[in-house]
Amino acid sequence: VPRAQEQLSRWLSPLASRAGSVNPGSERAGLTGNFLAGVLLGAVWSPCSGPTLGAAVGLATQAGTAVQGFAIMLIFGLAATLPLLALAYGARRAMLSNRDRLMNLSVKAKPVFGALLMLVSVAILTGFDKRIEATVLKVLPESWVNLTTRF
Repeated sequence: VPRAQEQLSRWLSPLASRAGSVNPGSERAGLTGNFLAGVLLGAVWSPCSGPTLGAAVGLATQAGTAVQGFAIMLIFGLAATLPLLALAYGARRAMLSNRDRLMNLSVKAKPVFGALLMLVSVAILTGFDKRIEATVLKVLPESWVNLTTRF
């Protein structure tokens, strides 16, 4: 929805500008910039990570000892941050070198993904997703179903 995207960008751009322009030479300014970048990342990441974090906390509370609970939360933290670090450091050069191509692609991809999101939403609201799931479960080999539902 272009109008909503523009409004959200307008609201968040001062925060993004401030996070990007903070002088990393000063320890205080660097902390402020990192904090602001973290706030933006948290706003994007929280809806995705919330349920997973809840599951990890639930597992940690059921652990036999505090050490086991700590290990569960440590593994969750590493598993959650390592892909983000890999993307942050590894993809920067590729993103910058392909910036124009990616911007052109995003203009075409946004409506496609928007339509796909609408279709998935309708499927969930009507219960059609459950019929698709039941059909897929009937077609998949039993070993695949066991593998994906074991843990």
